[in-house]
Amino acid sequence: MANGDACSQDLLTSLLEWCPYILALDGAYDRLRALNIAVDAVLGDFDSVRSVDAVLGDLDSVRSSDAVLGDLDSVRSSDAVLGDLDGVRSSDAVLGDLDGVRSSDAVLGDFDNVRSISPSKGAPTPAAGKPEVLFRPDPDKTDLQKGLDFLIERGHPSAHIIWASGGRSDHFLTHFSILAEYGRRITLNMIDDHCRTFLLPRVFRKWFAAGTQLSLMPMGRAEGIVTHNLVYPLHGETLEMGGRIGCSNEVATDGWVEVRYSSGALLMMEVFGQPSATLKG
Repeated sequence: MANGDACSQDLLTSLLEWCPYILALDGAYDRLRALNIAVDAVLGDFDSVRSVDAVLGDLDSVRSSDAVLGDLDSVRSSDAVLGDLDGVRSSDAVLGDLDGVRSSDAVLGDFDNVRSISPSKGAPTPAAGKPEVLFRPDPDKTDLQKGLDFLIERGHPSAHIIWASGGRSDHFLTHFSILAEYGRRITLNMIDDHCRTFLLPRVFRKWFAAGTQLSLMPMGRAEGIVTHNLVYPLHGETLEMGGRIGCSNEVATDGWVEVRYSSGALLMMEVFGQPSATLKG
């Protein structure tokens, strides 16, 4: 679950009905929590989550200031950092208005009586009903990249990415690049109310109804593209960003569509009218 525009409730419900594992990326956790949707893990640098309390609850299981996660660039009050502090005994933990705080060192007391975790050693074992917290501050990767790294590490073979479209254009375009970057290591589908987007293997074959809209979008340059059963066929052509692309093609007749290409990265965007269509195929 990324932190872009929300999809329809129907689509969200249909995907969550069978989803065995839910990973919330940073600020998406606040939104899922507001919808009373439980998640298995929350990951990011936590620059978008409103408070650590939103992630770790009342901090009963927290032992040290290391539990204050995120880069804290936007912190304005101790409540935003420390939650409601149930079970915290040290006044050092709650003093100061913290306006303008720029590092966790500025909000640490001695926390003598607070139990501890350290992000550098990974998240604590979550209490029953609470998500695993995965602090990933790497500035060279987006939260989505860090989330996919985590899923690959845990052995997940596939993932649906939702709430990843809309919002900032740079984020949206970056997500397409990430599909190309990770799509050969883990099976990915980025889904919203309009289409399903995924990286095509070198040889792709699937049954579609006549009239289904399909777009072929190269990430950089894709060469040697051959298609079967599309209204606008390709016969070994090259598609390239900044040049010819394959937007708004269409399935010619009920039956199998085949796409082959020799090099590069090629995304398919399968356009649909109803959210329920995302569950077919």
